[in-house]
Amino acid sequence: MFGDVQKPPYSNLIGAFTSDAELAPVYNRLRQQGYYPYAITNGQGIKYLFIGAFSKIDDARTNGRRLNADNIQNRVVSR
Repeated sequence: MFGDVQKPPYSNLIGAFTSDAELAPVYNRLRQQGYYPYAITNGQGIKYLFIGAFSKIDDARTNGRRLNADNIQNRVVSR
C-alpha cells in the first residue's frame, strides 16, 4: 500500500547549533526567504540545519549555488 521511505544521501548544511534559541532566528529567516529548512539533532544535542535532500551530488551542488546567490552560506554534505 505504501512505498518505501527514501532518504536521499545529499543535502546542504546551513549550520550547527547547540540550542533552539540559536537555531530559531536562522530557521525563521530561511522560511521568510521561501526555503524549507529542517533540523536533525545528534546524540549530543547538536542541531544541524539543512535545506534540501538530493539523490545526486550534482543536484545538491546546484542547490548550493542557488543558496549562495541568496547569501546563504552552506556546504554540500552526505547525511
